[in-house]
Amino acid sequence: MKGGRASGLTALLAPPAMSDYTITNLAEVDDSAAARGLDFGSARFPREMVGAERTGFAHITLLPGRTSHLAIATGRRRRSTS
Repeated sequence: MKGGRASGLTALLAPPAMSDYTITNLAEVDDSAAARGLDFGSARFPREMVGAERTGFAHITLLPGRTSHLAIATGRRRRSTS
């Protein structure tokens, strides 16, 4: 295309510039579960460590055969395996 039309369309379709980002090893984030004496696995909340200001997230792991009160209820009951 000629003129400014193609460049305008390209500007609309181009992805936004990438913002600064942080790579964080989640194993380096404090384990909140262990700090509170909980033994189901680990719970790490790295929001501050990665510099998040308007969002948060968690990395939760469960040991085999364990459950946690941190789990989100889905409204479905699990079938007993015993």
